[in-house]
Amino acid sequence: MAKKAVLFDLDGTLWDSTAETTRAWNQTFAKCSDLPGFEMTVQTMAGLMGKTTAEIAACLLPQLPLSRAVEVIQLCCAEENAQLLRHGGKLYPGVQELFVQLAQLGGVYIVSNCETGYIEAFLQYYRTLQPLVDGFLCAGETGRPKGENITALCARHHIDSAIYVGDTQSDLDAALFAGLPFIHAAYGFGTVDRPVPTARTPLDILPLAERLLAQ
Repeated sequence: MAKKAVLFDLDGTLWDSTAETTRAWNQTFAKCSDLPGFEMTVQTMAGLMGKTTAEIAACLLPQLPLSRAVEVIQLCCAEENAQLLRHGGKLYPGVQELFVQLAQLGGVYIVSNCETGYIEAFLQYYRTLQPLVDGFLCAGETGRPKGENITALCARHHIDSAIYVGDTQSDLDAALFAGLPFIHAAYGFGTVDRPVPTARTPLDILPLAERLLAQ
C-alpha cells in the first residue's frame, strides 16, 4: 500500500510565534555592540517568516558583513528557541484536531526553513502534538532550501504520495520544486501568485488533503 503524508510549514501555518521571537531577537540585538539601538517590530518579523537564516541576515542586517550578520541571526535563533521552550507561540485553533484526523490518512510531517532546535521547541511546548508528528526536517539541519528538504524527507521516510501545506509564495515554490500538490494556509502571513486549494482555517485543510491524497 502506498504511504501517504501531509507535510507542513510551521510559521504562519501551525503557529504564530512572532511576538515571542521578536522579543528574543531584540534582547540579542541589545547585546551586540555593532548594532547600537537596533530593534525590530513584530510586523517586520512576520515579513521574515519562511526565509532562511542567510536570507534574513542579508535582508535585515545589510549594514553588517554577511558572515557577521549570519552569526547574529544564529544567536537570535538560539535565544528564540530558549524563549519558546518556556513561553511558546500561539498555536492556531484547530491544529490539534487537524493532526488527529490527518493521522488516519497517513503521516504528518514538518519541513521548515528554521534553524535546528526550533521545531523541537514547538513540539516540546505543545507536547500533545509530539505523538502525532512522524518526522521533520529543517534548513538548519541540512543547509539546503525547502524544496530539496521536502524531497529529502519524503525519501527518508519512504513516502509515496504527499502534499505540502504552507502560507507563503516560497512554500508554494518549494512544493512545485518537489512536485507536490500545495494547499495555501491563507490565514497565515503570505499570499501566492496562482489559484491553488485554499484553507481559511486549519480545519479547512482536512477535506482538501483528503481530496488531494485520493487522486
